[in-house]
Amino acid sequence: MPLVMNIVTTIKAKVDDFKEHIPMVQSPDRKWLIFDGPVDAVWIENMNTVLDDSKKLCLMSGEIIQMSPQMSLIFEPMDLEVASPATVSRCSMIYMEPHMLGWRPLMLSWLNTLPTTVNATHKDLIIALFDRILPPCLEFIRKAAKKPTVVIGPTGTGKSVYITDFLLNQLQKDVYSPLFINFSAQTTAAQTQNIILSKLDKRRKGVFGPPLGKKMVVFVDDVNMPAMEVYGAQPPVELLRQWLDHWNWYDMKDCSMINLVDIQIMCAMGPPGGGRNAVTPRFLRHFNMITINDFDEKTMYTIFSRIIDWHFTIRFSFPKQFAALTSQIVKSSVSVRGSHQEPATNSYKGVCLSRPETAAEPSVIKRLWVHEVLRVYYDRLVYDNDRSWLVSHLQVVFQDHMKEIFHQLFQHLDQDSDGKVTEDDLRSLMFCDFHDPNPNPVPNLFAVDEKQQICEQMRVLDRQRDRDKQTDGSPLSLFNMFLERCRTQLHVVLAMSPIGDAFRDRLRRFPALINCCTINWFQTWPEDALQAVACRFLEDVEMTDETRDGCINMCKSFHTSTIELSLRFLNELLRHNYVTPTSYLELISTFKALLKTKRTEVMNLKRRYEVGLEKLESAADQVATMQVELEALQPQLLVASKKVEEMMVVIEHESVEVAETEKVVKVDESVANEQAMAAKAIKDECDADLAKAMPILESALAALNTLTTQDITVVKSMKSPPTAVKLVMEAICILKGIKPERIPDPSGSGKKVEDYWGPAKKLLGDLRFLQSLHEYDKDNIPPHLMTIIRNKYITYSDFVPEKIKTASTAAEGMCKWVCAMDKYDAVAKEVAPKKEKLAQAEGELSVAMESLQKKQAALKEVQDKLAKLQETLDANKNKKADLENQVDLCSKKLERAEQLIGGLGGEKTRWSEMALNLGQLYDNLTGDILISAGIVAYLGAFTSSYRQQQTKEWMSLCKSRGIPCSSNMSLMSSLGDPVKIREWTIAGLPSDSFSIDNGIIISNARRWPLMIDPQGQANKWVKNMEKANSLHIIKLSDAGFVRTLESCIQFGTPVGEFK
Repeated sequence: MPLVMNIVTTIKAKVDDFKEHIPMVQSPDRKWLIFDGPVDAVWIENMNTVLDDSKKLCLMSGEIIQMSPQMSLIFEPMDLEVASPATVSRCSMIYMEPHMLGWRPLMLSWLNTLPTTVNATHKDLIIALFDRILPPCLEFIRKAAKKPTVVIGPTGTGKSVYITDFLLNQLQKDVYSPLFINFSAQTTAAQTQNIILSKLDKRRKGVFGPPLGKKMVVFVDDVNMPAMEVYGAQPPVELLRQWLDHWNWYDMKDCSMINLVDIQIMCAMGPPGGGRNAVTPRFLRHFNMITINDFDEKTMYTIFSRIIDWHFTIRFSFPKQFAALTSQIVKSSVSVRGSHQEPATNSYKGVCLSRPETAAEPSVIKRLWVHEVLRVYYDRLVYDNDRSWLVSHLQVVFQDHMKEIFHQLFQHLDQDSDGKVTEDDLRSLMFCDFHDPNPNPVPNLFAVDEKQQICEQMRVLDRQRDRDKQTDGSPLSLFNMFLERCRTQLHVVLAMSPIGDAFRDRLRRFPALINCCTINWFQTWPEDALQAVACRFLEDVEMTDETRDGCINMCKSFHTSTIELSLRFLNELLRHNYVTPTSYLELISTFKALLKTKRTEVMNLKRRYEVGLEKLESAADQVATMQVELEALQPQLLVASKKVEEMMVVIEHESVEVAETEKVVKVDESVANEQAMAAKAIKDECDADLAKAMPILESALAALNTLTTQDITVVKSMKSPPTAVKLVMEAICILKGIKPERIPDPSGSGKKVEDYWGPAKKLLGDLRFLQSLHEYDKDNIPPHLMTIIRNKYITYSDFVPEKIKTASTAAEGMCKWVCAMDKYDAVAKEVAPKKEKLAQAEGELSVAMESLQKKQAALKEVQDKLAKLQETLDANKNKKADLENQVDLCSKKLERAEQLIGGLGGEKTRWSEMALNLGQLYDNLTGDILISAGIVAYLGAFTSSYRQQQTKEWMSLCKSRGIPCSSNMSLMSSLGDPVKIREWTIAGLPSDSFSIDNGIIISNARRWPLMIDPQGQANKWVKNMEKANSLHIIKLSDAGFVRTLESCIQFGTPVGEFK
């Protein structure tokens, strides 16, 4: 239908275009719409109204388009195989016969147009001239035109390898850019067009091609793989044919023409068959064909002899006796390989994985070769007869070419020691896969940015390799390196069921599943495999060896008998039931889990009765013991009461003494607290006064912190410092007790004057100068120094930090420090008398506290003595109370024991019988649970009669093999819970035994239940059972199907689709 709509849209556009031009230019010339390609019975039928004389195109919307009289349609198909008579009758037919094709008919037609003056002789000369000149000219034109090439050959002949090597390594990389496309049965025309266009640049409107200056070679592998549509056409091939015919495509959105330039195409394909289709001759006519045939035996022998010989002699240093293996292995492989050489190549690859250190003698290589042959060929055979033939043929091959007896070579696999190695013995070999996957990448798998990122990562890894292994650094080479790494490290395992036609159809449409995969066909497990699996899983189950052997045999019998029952079920009721190894594993797992659960359940129940019987016996024994204990406790109770009374008198006397001492201590504590409060008040007052000066001091220290060594160096280096700087340094020298120097008066009076700048420079040169200001003893500044500072500097109008800052920033900070010392000293002098008063108060407090502590110590001593007496009294009281409780408890126990013995005297017999019955049930659990597990694992799909009959046979078989089981065993009695069964019947499950058994199977099975419910009983039952759990019922057609399913999975609520 999309194709029909595209055709209609294109016709409508052309009609509209013609209508626009017809009024302006009344041209009588015909306008042709050409339909080049296979005729499709769907869209061609929509053209019938256009092909009528009315020339009306009827659209599905009801619109009718009238074509002009000058417009005509022409169809160019290869045949009319799917065209209807209605279409054929509306068209004129021109059949191009093969003998009318080529240049000769054109030449003859031209000769007939010559004037009559050209006689027959002249025409013969012209024909001879054409015959001599035209063929080589056409051949030259074909070569110069670089006609496309298609390589045809069977699988494994190297078509793709040759072409890939040619495109990657033989062409000029700066001129040619290869593009690899691999067709499959699912490839569509739209995918093909998108893949090619995505690799091209848009040069201008409607023109696409590779980057300027380059040419692209498109290699299409397996070009005949696309599936044929209903009417026999291959859309991807037809798209390529359109390209080769017209060198253009049409945009899939607006139907505009797309011209493709500087592009060449190469193809490869296998012969038709096995999923490959015959390609239309209209496509192949554009190609030069190169055929690659299968290698003959002589060629195969030459190729693989050199490979094996290289492996044994050059690649690795195998011992000399291994050289004789080359001829034996190659001849044997040629004898086995049949018509396909790719599987044979895979067997050689496996042999080439051998190493001298693991192959001590030639027989190891021979066994490896057999392993590879079985891996490559054995599992490709479907029928048992063919597999048996292969094993027999290997024995003949060994005798003819290997010069060794097959059975002796594999005698270590001979399980029954009969001197013959069978197929079952050979199955113990591990079949591994050494084959490479199909090397063709998936087109457009990565976006452009992702592909660039991959190439950059590969570039880093490429540079880390040896130079001779590095690529040329081009994006194509780097991406091929990435593909090679994926091919080496990515392993894919496909698991498929061979049941039904879908499997065969899938293999036909995708031959790579056969050619490029190692097939491991899992056959029905033989009895030895069933035996080994059951032994492995049941070895840790607690049971006797005899019972374990019986259970293992029963498991095998369950599996084989169910297979026979399924055949009868199919023959009688035409219903399929597949018995697989999964059912066997389910049987063993269910048996182990249910046996463990039921054993625990029965043992716990049996233990309850046994504990009850033990309690009855224990109660009778304890009655006599409690009577003796009660008589012994009475004298002890009297002694304890007497001790308690005596101790209470002593404690009363000691309590009076302690009370008097406490009164004296409380008075002294009150006096000491008052003195402490007075001292604290004085201390708080001193701290408050000092707190006023602390912000100033901290501000000065903060100013010092801003100074650096460089700032001090600047001040020190001043030869003629400003007056403000000299004032600050003089004040600091005075505070630090540094004496001035006497120097001549700079004014010229002839006298010597005191100068602090020299000592100040030395002080500034001290590395610890700033630290000394921080650590200055501000609490003990000599009064005469502070007097000088206050009289000479503090009162000086220019000695303020703001004015000092104009001369030096460093001097400003030091000025703040001097001012802070002045203010702090003034406050400290005011606080000094208060500190003396504080010291006196603290001394008095210390004396009072010392006296108080002595009295408190005396008080503690008498209190400790009283506490010890109280502890002794409490202990005696506790002992007395304990004795009283023991007497009371013993009396009550004695009374209850007598009541228990009297009340349960009649239950002892019943409990003993129940414990004995549960013990017998525990012994029978092995057989009961084994049969129940068999029913759960195998018989769920069978009807009631088949299930009952098979259960009876299993019970008889179980008894005959000495496995303990109940005589009236049933699924309801062994696994049923009466409470749950009652809930099921209330929820709508029928109460018959078959329905109850079905419910038990569903609740005990480990796999998901598939309920075959023609009457809707299970539907109703499940809905009612899960209604309380917020069951969500969905259908595939629901709009919110996925959202509901995700929500139920996330929150753990039940979800189901009921039909």
